[in-house]
Amino acid sequence: MKTNNLSTKIRTYALLLSISVLPSALQAQGESIAEEGGLPVVEEGKVWSLRTGRYDFEYSHTEVFRMEGDTLLNGKTYQKIYRYYNPDFSGGGLYHDFYRQEGDKVFVYRAGEEREYLFLDFGLEAGDTLSANWLEEDWEYPPSNTWTFRVNRVSDTVFANDETPRRCLYVDFLEEQHPITAYRQIWVEGIGTLEYGIWWNRNVIAIGGRQEMLCCELGDMLLYQNPRYNTCFMEPTGNDKDGISFPCRLFQNVPNPATGETRIRYELPEGTTDARIGIYQPDGREVSLYNLSDHRGELVLKAGELKPGMYLYSLIVNGQVQDTKRMVVTR
Repeated sequence: MKTNNLSTKIRTYALLLSISVLPSALQAQGESIAEEGGLPVVEEGKVWSLRTGRYDFEYSHTEVFRMEGDTLLNGKTYQKIYRYYNPDFSGGGLYHDFYRQEGDKVFVYRAGEEREYLFLDFGLEAGDTLSANWLEEDWEYPPSNTWTFRVNRVSDTVFANDETPRRCLYVDFLEEQHPITAYRQIWVEGIGTLEYGIWWNRNVIAIGGRQEMLCCELGDMLLYQNPRYNTCFMEPTGNDKDGISFPCRLFQNVPNPATGETRIRYELPEGTTDARIGIYQPDGREVSLYNLSDHRGELVLKAGELKPGMYLYSLIVNGQVQDTKRMVVTR
């Protein structure tokens, strides 16, 4: 990971501008890169850095994701993606999900679910839709239990130092389908999405969090840098002031699904004074909030007091979500 001055790089368009606006100076000439076979998103050693925190980023930290090592699953080869909390790839190091690519299609195999999902498709054209089955859950929302992206526009745009035109898809969730989470995204060939790179923590966003990509790098090449910042790694806000250092750890509840009691283990840095575990409905509504008094322990929940269904639970330190997992309650 490196920090870079924006004056030494090609400036990209402002991420927060309307999705319908694209500076003409960035328009590339010629045929689409997709027609030539596309640029790979899934590559050994590719790195994404994401800023994660509250919507106003009063509390935030940088998470660094790196693809490392081939893994064979069901006869298909994937790359693991590891999450770190420091630019030197220390702190954390647990892998999250597996990715592979076939042509324009990027697939994700979610750890623990034993299922493969179509994640991104750069071969789509304006007007096409994509059923986001990687978002399908046993949730109340959306009512149809299906999430759909619609491609509004496609263009070829220069994003990186190598001056390579990359196919860009401007997409959004269908608003009539799920007004609560409807928002726009930009998918960039060879990079992922400008909002969250390759790894979107939908659970963090559901309970009031926010993500935005800072950089995407491959070796010494900076493929993308958010034009709002002049760095690929931002020191934590909130946590660093209170002497909290990463990592914090939240474990899967056992048993899951739960019918009676279920236990949630957690680990916190020594000296942590403000830590909680929150239980939420899938749409982000809070069910309960528990204060934690020990830096290492477990929370015992009486799942039988909850209505059957799927819930999210989050570890929150100094008001900042550290991790979120899912819990299923049955009868």
